[in-house]
Amino acid sequence: MTESNPAENIAETIMDALKERFVEGVFGGKPPASSATAPVEKANPPPPLADSIPIALNIGWTMAVLYGFLTPGSDKSDQTPLQLPTEHELSEIKRVSLELDRLDSLLKKLGNSITPDPDHSLPADASVLRDAWQTQVGGISSIPMIPVAKESLRVRQIEFNFEILSALACADREIELAYQLGRSLRDTANPPVSGDRLSDADLRKAMNDDSNDGESRGFKNG
Repeated sequence: MTESNPAENIAETIMDALKERFVEGVFGGKPPASSATAPVEKANPPPPLADSIPIALNIGWTMAVLYGFLTPGSDKSDQTPLQLPTEHELSEIKRVSLELDRLDSLLKKLGNSITPDPDHSLPADASVLRDAWQTQVGGISSIPMIPVAKESLRVRQIEFNFEILSALACADREIELAYQLGRSLRDTANPPVSGDRLSDADLRKAMNDDSNDGESRGFKNG
């Protein structure tokens, strides 16, 4: 079983501290007025930024986790581990699944905490990313297919990231900055590895090979 990444653990601790500082900076060191004490000017006042900023920061971090390099963990199903694995010790397939679940939850929370823009809506969940990943993985733990599945996920993430940025650009500036800060913190803790990416030629070859013998290996084509 692989050990957790110390740099990543430290960065997560720093990120938690920065959430509080970020909110303090927005509100001048004072918490936003509660609904009990704040004067009611509208029937449906917008949610406070203090609710949205930490969520946006976590979405940025999670998107960077999915897009970046994940240290392969142990996936020996025939062996019982000596201790329960942390998220950093999961196999790549399980870790991606966990992060997609996390992203689903965070997007739903952020969608409920910001004022929506009908022309630039925030993605409701991560279903399109999950489809891009599972189409290549096929639900089966296959090491040779992981690089292809990760590249398929990354390609879809580029447009997904733009959709998030567009929605947040029409929301409060602080929320957009929090999203980008979360991504930057993750990339600082775990810098992108260029060699982890497949070249266009390798990706086309891998996908072509998969389409030729996918049925015999139990994978879906896509």
